[in-house]
Amino acid sequence: MAEAQCTAAKGKTTCITEDLLEMLMNIKDQRAQVSTMRPVFFVFLKSSSTYSGSMVYKFDDVRTNIGNGYNPDTGVFTAPKKGIYQINCVISGLPNIDVYYQVMRNDAVFGHGTTSKGLYDSSTNVWIVELVKGDRVYIQHRNGARKFHTNLHSYFGGYLL
Repeated sequence: MAEAQCTAAKGKTTCITEDLLEMLMNIKDQRAQVSTMRPVFFVFLKSSSTYSGSMVYKFDDVRTNIGNGYNPDTGVFTAPKKGIYQINCVISGLPNIDVYYQVMRNDAVFGHGTTSKGLYDSSTNVWIVELVKGDRVYIQHRNGARKFHTNLHSYFGGYLL
């Protein structure tokens, strides 16, 4: 951080311009630090819904969304920066219901997940994926009509490594 040079004591009216310049430079430095933060999102599926066909899971309880890449209205994470991301999810099934889903990257399947028909069985998956700015990642249903365990038991997240 550059220091404003002033021969008068700080706070004197003869150096008010230098004091303002120093304050502005501090604000600029703080903004630069914020813009270098790594994108992170972590969202829960709070509302219970029945999913069918190829519906996108819309995780509606946003806990963290640094970089504003996740959109709860669409269920889609859009990479705000290029890089290697870790994407993860846990999908928890209801008793005796299996759930099949897939992770999509720009409308192409990147990975699959399945819960079995046990008692609240869940599926945990972690993927490492290279994304460019604007790439879209989301979780899509891939079997018949299913309702699964919500109420903070199913989640989706990711972050830039």
